[in-house]
Amino acid sequence: MIYIGKYISLEKVLLIVFVFLGAILVWPFYMSVLLAAITAYVMFPLVDTLRKLFKSYHFALVISITVIAIPIVLLLAYSINDISPLVYEISGLSREINNVLVPVEGFLSQYGLSNFAVNVQTAVTGLSEYMKSQMLSFMLTIPMLVLNITIYLFSTYYFLKDGNGAIKFFKKYINTLEYREKRMIQSIMTGLKNSFDVLFLSYITISVIVTIVAWIGFNIIGVPYPAALALLAGIFGFLPLLGIWVVYTGIAIYEFLHGDVTGALLVIGFGVVFLNIIPDLFIRPFLGSKAGKVHPMTIIIGFFGGPLVFGVNGFLIGPIVLVIAETVLVSYMKFHIDSNKDH
Repeated sequence: MIYIGKYISLEKVLLIVFVFLGAILVWPFYMSVLLAAITAYVMFPLVDTLRKLFKSYHFALVISITVIAIPIVLLLAYSINDISPLVYEISGLSREINNVLVPVEGFLSQYGLSNFAVNVQTAVTGLSEYMKSQMLSFMLTIPMLVLNITIYLFSTYYFLKDGNGAIKFFKKYINTLEYREKRMIQSIMTGLKNSFDVLFLSYITISVIVTIVAWIGFNIIGVPYPAALALLAGIFGFLPLLGIWVVYTGIAIYEFLHGDVTGALLVIGFGVVFLNIIPDLFIRPFLGSKAGKVHPMTIIIGFFGGPLVFGVNGFLIGPIVLVIAETVLVSYMKFHIDSNKDH
């Protein structure tokens, strides 16, 4: 073995260099690859069931990827097709709100509150322009989005196809290490598995709970099309980029514009308390801590701190980082406690 200096071998230097270069190449698509890994982890049982049913692992993989791809492609096509009319509708809604505020401004001016109406008009116009600019920006990112979706689907396929083999190969490598290194890497892998369980339960289970609770609440309040809107709330709850608030805020605006101020306030209150606060601060930490074998505060800080540090991607990265961190830290401390007991 060739050494550079006294302790560092040329082999390790080359390994670090090529791993670093590989990480740079993967970085633009790291979120797509991470989502693919989580998807594959969740779908392994389905693929195994289909394999037994059709007696073909390759056919089971094709069916599974097709099940994932169809809704993604349809949603993307629908979004691209409807983005221009939606921009026009936002402009129209802004004009309608301003038209409503014109007579109100005269009434408010009698009581010295004309500035309030002007501020509302300015805010509505600004919000409309912001939403239109965001939609136009979305249109410009469509080529990169399509590339990321392609990477995601191919990565999911190969994780499902070769994931078990790669894990077995990696475990063989771990068995060649010294006990301390082996224990550390095993704790990291355990933390990664636990974090995937946390994400699966936190998003899938919470979405189901939110759908049921929303359906009950919307029926009690008297919201039109309660079943469809509850299902929409559940879907949006599964998408961290959007969130459930988009649904109940939209319903509240609809109720307000149709003169039902009480209904709008009830929808907002119900949505904030029963669709956001209780699921996010109580149910999610409870389920996540059980699945990830970590403290509930780890789940709370992971879900809320992740987006503040990593942006939108932090909804996934935050819980993964903190679950792994706690798992490794606890394993490390237990190792030293056990070592001291032996002495």
